Amino acid sequence: MVVAVSMVLSTGARTQEGFQRISDANLKHGRQTKDKLTVQRHAAKVGRRVLGELKRLERQLENAGLMPDD
Repeated sequence: MVVAVSMVLSTGARTQEGFQRISDANLKHGRQTKDKLTVQRHAAKVGRRVLGELKRLERQLENAGLMPDD
C-alpha cells in the first residue's frame, strides 16, 4: 500500500504579529538578547583594539632596549 503525502512548505510570517511571534519564540534565555549581544560585540571590539595597542607598545619598548624580550 502506497500513501501519498503532500508537503506544503511554509512561506514564513507575513504580518507584524507573525514576525513578533517568531522573534519571541527564538529568544534564547536572556543572555542572547539583541541588546546584550550588541554590547558584547562592542566590548570585544574595544578589547581587541586595546590588546593591539599593548602589543605595539611592547614591541616599541623591546626595540628601544627598555624591556627584555622573552
